[in-house]
Parts: sequence; structure tokens; C-alpha cells
Amino acid sequence: MLSSARRIIALTAAFLLVSASPAAAGSADSLDIITPIASGILGGLIGLFLAQEADPDGDYGRQGFYLKGGVGRAYNLFEEELPAGEVAENSHDINLRFGYRIFSRLALEAEWELATKFAVNAGGVEVRALQSMTGTGNLKGFLLTGPFQPYALFGLGVMNVSADDSVVGLSLNEDWTDLTLRMGGGFDFWANEHIAVSLEATYLRPTGDVKDFDYISYTVAFQYRF
Repeated sequence: MLSSARRIIALTAAFLLVSASPAAAGSADSLDIITPIASGILGGLIGLFLAQEADPDGDYGRQGFYLKGGVGRAYNLFEEELPAGEVAENSHDINLRFGYRIFSRLALEAEWELATKFAVNAGGVEVRALQSMTGTGNLKGFLLTGPFQPYALFGLGVMNVSADDSVVGLSLNEDWTDLTLRMGGGFDFWANEHIAVSLEATYLRPTGDVKDFDYISYTVAFQYRF
């Protein structure tokens, strides 16, 4: 069990290193696409080790509260909405959740997510920095209830987008808030009845004043169920 735990920690660390690499930071668009692929492969390996070590008779779909925290990448889909000549980079992503497993196949959770910085460049110079903060209530449905649990989710909440002008001397700041939808899915890999590693991809579809700031979020997370 100790050997398996070390393997899980090592693979998870490798996943995080890939997510934080220069390629993931948006330095090259073609390399940036590789990041979720490489992360998915590493995440699959983590899941295999967890599935091998988990007790097949464990109650992994039991009721109970849980906490979940993750990091990843937010890939912007709004670059075409920017003025001509401006290019948007992707952002680091942080999310925290508090939820309750109602039934073996259904859970409710509150999620807070921060896309820390979508840098907007023009002529190789950063002219704006966009930050997105989102809070949603999510409904999660689980296809399986064993150590490996694929799921789909749908959420509704509020997104706030702030824009800070990076050009010295202008100091132009703007702020918008409106409703957003969250749609996506992922996988929970349970090591035991309390601890899991999760991989997830979601699409944020904002409305109203923030309708142009949609993005896809890829995250790896750790979950503890009480």
C-alpha cells in the first residue's frame, strides 16, 4: 500500500508539472494543445494504480459531505471577439468545492473557480489582463459507483470578469458580472472510501454582460469525503 501511494504521488506530481510547463502557459499554441492530452494520459495512469489498490467491496457511492480542490488550465474561446491584432493567452485555473453525495449516483456541490489571468497581447506587448471568477451550483450524475466513477455535471451560477489595462499611464479598469452555465464531466478514481483523485473538463457558457468570455477548464483535483 505504501509503494502504491508513492507511485500515485509521483504520477500526480508529474501531472502538475506538465500543467505548469511553459507549453501550458500559452507560449506556443501548438504545444498548449498537447497539455490536456499529456495530462489525460498521466491521469489515466494514476487511475489505474488507484483501481488496482482499492478494495473492490468498498462503498464508494455512499452518502456524505465532501471537499474538493483542484488546479489546471483555462483555455479561452473568446479570442475572436477581441479587437483586430489582439491575441489572448490561456490562464491558470484554481477551483474549490463543497458538496454532498445524496445517492450513489447523484451529488450536489457548490463550486468556486478562479481563472487567474488571460493576458491580452498586441504586437507582442501585453495591453490587458482579464481575470474570471465564477461561482456555480452543480448537479453531478455518476455512471458507475465503484472505485472508477465517470460522471457528467451541469451547473448554474454567476461569473465576474475584470479587465485591467496594462498600458502604463492609462489605468483603465472594467468589471462585468452576469449568469453563466457550466457543462462537462470527468472521472473520480477512489483510493479508499475517503480519498480520490479527479480529472475533469467543463465548458463555461456565460450570458448577458459576460457572454463573450467563454472558456474550457481542465483540472486535476483531490477529494476528501467525510
